[in-house]
Amino acid sequence: MQLPPSSPTRLLDREVTDDAEKKGREFYTLHMIVRLIVELLEPREGMRICDPTCGSGGMLIQAGTYIVEHGGRPHNFSLFGQEKNLGTWAICKMNMLLHGYPDARIEKGDVIRHPKLLEDGELMLFDRVIANPPFSLDAWGHETAGGDAHGRFRFGVPPKQWGLGVRAAHGGNAQRARQDVMIESTRNRLGGCNR
Repeated sequence: MQLPPSSPTRLLDREVTDDAEKKGREFYTLHMIVRLIVELLEPREGMRICDPTCGSGGMLIQAGTYIVEHGGRPHNFSLFGQEKNLGTWAICKMNMLLHGYPDARIEKGDVIRHPKLLEDGELMLFDRVIANPPFSLDAWGHETAGGDAHGRFRFGVPPKQWGLGVRAAHGGNAQRARQDVMIESTRNRLGGCNR
């Protein structure tokens, strides 16, 4: 189901985002960016889809919408997420209910320090993972990432101040900085030209 820009859940997401930006916390991922990422991932019926930093759940909802729009049955896939902020977690749970995904497993807690999407003590495996990691936060978990019991940072740990440096390079505009980092990373992987 595609919600109009004035729908209650989009308005609520915007309100939470505006509040977060004023307080220097996490940021809302633009809907067009979410849609693009979901289209690139091409989630399908029967898949387990996870957003380990799910915020208000927009990426998971868009993944579900994509599956249904492409002929998949509405409940023949599984949605999983984890959110650190208690208020945002509650909004995500509400969003899942409002969009018809009452069985989505949305855990509350810090995914870096205390991952909760586990099976038999091991990290769950998913067919698709979609996320906007919290590396722009001052205290995203750098101090514990290197010794992660699940080996999630075996290829390296982002610098502690990574997000702060990127924001400073863009005059404090974290949304613009995040978009540039995503575009540059994609260009480098695909062999495209850099600016």
